[in-house]
Amino acid sequence: MIQDTFDLGDCIGKIISLPGHSKGSIGIYFPFLKILLAGDALSPVMCMMFLNHASLEEQLDTLYKVQKLEIDAFITSHSPTWFNKSLIGRMILCIQNCKGKRFHPYQYPKPPHVSGYIYVDSIEEVPVGLIVESKDMIN
Repeated sequence: MIQDTFDLGDCIGKIISLPGHSKGSIGIYFPFLKILLAGDALSPVMCMMFLNHASLEEQLDTLYKVQKLEIDAFITSHSPTWFNKSLIGRMILCIQNCKGKRFHPYQYPKPPHVSGYIYVDSIEEVPVGLIVESKDMIN
C-alpha cells in the first residue's frame, strides 16, 4: 500500500500523482528540501507514446500542479541533471505551442521499438519537446 507521506527523520516525503507519461506516474515531493523526484513524469522531452500514457490535457494539468509546488528543482529518471523549476514553464509552453506545428516521424530505438511523432519546441541549454503516439493526440 502506498502511503501519502513518509518520515525520514528530519525530512518528510509526500507521494503525489503525476499522470501524463503514464496514467499511474507518481513523484516524491520533499517540501523541506524543495525538491521533487519525478521519475519519468517530467522529462523535458515529454514522451506520450508508450502503453498506458495519459492525454496531453492530463500532462498539462500535471505541469500546472507541479508549477504550484514550492520547489527549486526536480529530478527525472533519465538524466543525472537537476532541473530548475523554471523548466516547467517551458514544458507548458511546448504543449500549448504544438498545435498546428510540424511533428516529425520518430522511432524509439530500444524495445519495444514504438513509433510516434516528435516536436521540438525550444533548444536552449535544455531542449524541450514532445513525443506523441499519433498526430490525433495534438488535434
